[in-house]
Amino acid sequence: MTSAACLTVLFGKLRLMITRHCTVDSNFLNYTAAKLRGEERRFRAMYRDIACFWLRMNRPTWKEWTPGWDMKKELVIGGMFTFYGKWVLSGLEKNAVSALDVLNGNPAYFADSEYVVKLQIRNVTCSQDVVLDDFYRFLAERDNSET
Repeated sequence: MTSAACLTVLFGKLRLMITRHCTVDSNFLNYTAAKLRGEERRFRAMYRDIACFWLRMNRPTWKEWTPGWDMKKELVIGGMFTFYGKWVLSGLEKNAVSALDVLNGNPAYFADSEYVVKLQIRNVTCSQDVVLDDFYRFLAERDNSET
């Protein structure tokens, strides 16, 4: 089913729901008339409520129209830590993972967004050429150009 056909079915079902299950003032069946009366905002709010009700009650129907709708986009952070050598700072990996838990779990950050933050940990030494080589490898291994 095409997107246009899906929308037609959706709006057809909404119209049917309005007439069968909702008590709607006849003044709110015509958008243009509601707009002329200055009740456009109320008109839109009523139909938004009806649409949200339909979406909540008919999840199996619309879920097949939107594959991957609940998949979050990944934002990858490269964690380049030294696990051996003379410049080892213990606990950085654990702290980075804890910080990601806060970022991904807090609604003020990414919990209620379309993104999730991931950490790709690399074990590097404090040698400039090793770090740069690993950084370039990290960029080249990403499967998309959004990195």
